[in-house]
Amino acid sequence: MDVGCGDGTDASLFKYVYGSNVSVCDVCENDNVASLNLDFRLGSIFYADHTFDYIFLYDVLHHVDEQNQSREQHVRALMELRRVTKKGGVVVIVEGNRYNPLFYPPPHIVKLRGYNHFIKFYFKEIILEVFPNTEFRFFEAHLYPPKLFRVSKYVR
Repeated sequence: MDVGCGDGTDASLFKYVYGSNVSVCDVCENDNVASLNLDFRLGSIFYADHTFDYIFLYDVLHHVDEQNQSREQHVRALMELRRVTKKGGVVVIVEGNRYNPLFYPPPHIVKLRGYNHFIKFYFKEIILEVFPNTEFRFFEAHLYPPKLFRVSKYVR
């Protein structure tokens, strides 16, 4: 499952390069998703309990309750991810650290444009609340974990 699939780029990689059975959802449908023949659902992840082996989110979580940035809503979204993940499944969440001065020098352009991102401490805190056995691998690396897929252009 690719949650917040955007234009479907990641999902098409999972489907066409690795032969994965992929479902995707987003709050709006990009024209490119239809052309990629992906199993798309508009909106949230309303699926049965324990449906997916892998769930993938790329720069999505900080958009949950974007106006208020409510901790309660962030945790609620993570609980929903946990609900639809099979026992032993993997949830991969990639969130950019827009407060890292090595990658985003001041002033923070994303803040000036009205976007809000998580600080590393908050991100780790909410993830561990819902997924206490989480492994944190990289911060600001934007890599696919080798355990999930070996993609030469993404994996170190």
